[in-house]
Amino acid sequence: MEFDDKESNEASQSGANRRGYIRVPAECPVIYRIVDPAAPKGNPKKKIHHVPSLPPFELTQTRGTEEGLNPQIIELILWLDWKMNYLFKALTKEKDAEIFPYQAVIIDLSATGMRFSTAKEVKARAILEFEFILPILPFREMSLMGEVVRCVRSDKEELSGEYEVAIEFRRIKETDREHIIHYVVKRQLQLQREERNTR
Repeated sequence: MEFDDKESNEASQSGANRRGYIRVPAECPVIYRIVDPAAPKGNPKKKIHHVPSLPPFELTQTRGTEEGLNPQIIELILWLDWKMNYLFKALTKEKDAEIFPYQAVIIDLSATGMRFSTAKEVKARAILEFEFILPILPFREMSLMGEVVRCVRSDKEELSGEYEVAIEFRRIKETDREHIIHYVVKRQLQLQREERNTR
């Protein structure tokens, strides 16, 4: 994967700047590969034809609660739409596996990094390339790179036998960062709404 320096930010931000971004829970499947620093640069995905993702549901892009649509119905439609995209991507799972041999599930996400669970132990400072679908309209297939900050065996019962890997994004495009920030804000509002409803 190659990025234009003009469109990207180095991840050499200060710790204070990194802490300024909110991190939210996000249960998104992700596929990834470990980048070989000695390998020639280029985009390996050019070798394999990918079936495109389904287009987003137009109704939810053009209408909102101002037209009387129930917010819960909108969320259900969004979830179904995201699920269809995910299932559609699953049709190319074998082809994706040729490029991205490892699978994981995102635990939490922010504009500067993420944490995911995976069955594979990954060395600290390894560079990973990964893909996942950001579940927000319009749906975005994110293709990013990051450096492993730490990898520890999970002590959570539901993640028994797996590792939790913390990633810091490297040379992320500002447009991609903005999409993630947009998702984080909406996810945070959703969590706050769910918390109020349980009181």
